[in-house]
Formats: sequence, structure tokens, C-alpha cells
Amino acid sequence: MNLITIQDFFADYSVSSVVMAGLIFTVIYFLDKINLSKSFRRILFLLPFALGILFSFVYNLILTKNAEFTLEVIYAGLISGSLSVIIKVTITKIIKGEPLPKTKAQLLITGLIEGYVKKESITIVIQFIENLFVEIETSNLTENQVIEQIANELKKHTTSVLKEGDLITLASLIYTTVLQTKE
Repeated sequence: MNLITIQDFFADYSVSSVVMAGLIFTVIYFLDKINLSKSFRRILFLLPFALGILFSFVYNLILTKNAEFTLEVIYAGLISGSLSVIIKVTITKIIKGEPLPKTKAQLLITGLIEGYVKKESITIVIQFIENLFVEIETSNLTENQVIEQIANELKKHTTSVLKEGDLITLASLIYTTVLQTKE
């Protein structure tokens, strides 16, 4: 993924989504620098999406003066959260001089599983998930079956930070956000 591709990628998002993603990235960046408890680190992967939904709610409240959690607010929050994860991975890889993953789905999966999956297994897990999404298009796999398969693959390669429930939550988040990026 080169810089022109990154520019085209960000052109697909609204200014408000990019701004919210930048704010979320900033919060997550500073939280990563703090020595957090092990139990909080276990669920840190959820924070960008929770903040995205919160920021989208506040943004919607300011614009429409409507204090409702609508499906659009949740969807906008997921987009902003996903984008913040992608921004984090992109900046981290550029600073370290590492090659960037080729697709936004790979960037997103990388950002979600780093720190929870053994470093040497990240590519294997990404490839498994991408193949699973190709298989979804040609099979009758249900959402729960896909999430279970993702959780099982994560379990094989986990750094043991995550508990069983955390694996299912992370697998659900991966499924939802990757599905969203493919639309």
C-alpha cells in the first residue's frame, strides 16, 4: 500500500469520520503509553469502537439536537473506530519502516489482533480470515459459524492475554468490521 493508495482510501470517508478517527487515535495512542492493568489491556481492542459510537452520538446530538442512539450513529461509530485502527497501524508501520498490508481489511485485522496474537502468526491469521470471507460468499456459513471459526483460529495463535469470552468478542468485532469494510 503506497501513499497514493492511502490518499484514495481516506477520500472514501467523510471529513467528520476522519476527524473522529483522528481523535480516537490520539486517545488510544496516549492510553498505549500508560501502564494499564492487564484486565483493561484485555479489552483495549473495543475502545476505538466504543469511543467512535460515543463521538458519533455527541456529533449527532450537536447537529440534530436528537439524543437517540440510532443505527446510523452506531454504524458511524464503527466506521470511525475502524478508521482509527487503520490510522494507528499505518502510522506505526511507516514509523517502523515496515511494509504496509495491501488492503484496508488487512490493515484493520492487523490493528485488531496485534498484541493478542503472536507476532509470527499475524500473517497466518489474516490469511485465514480473508480466506474465510471468500468462503462465505460461496457457502452457507452463518454469522455464528464464521465468528466461531475466527475465534478458534485466534485461540491457536493467542498470546494468552485473552480469555475465551474475549476471543469471541474480538472475533465478532473482526467479523463486523471486516464485513463493513468490504461493503
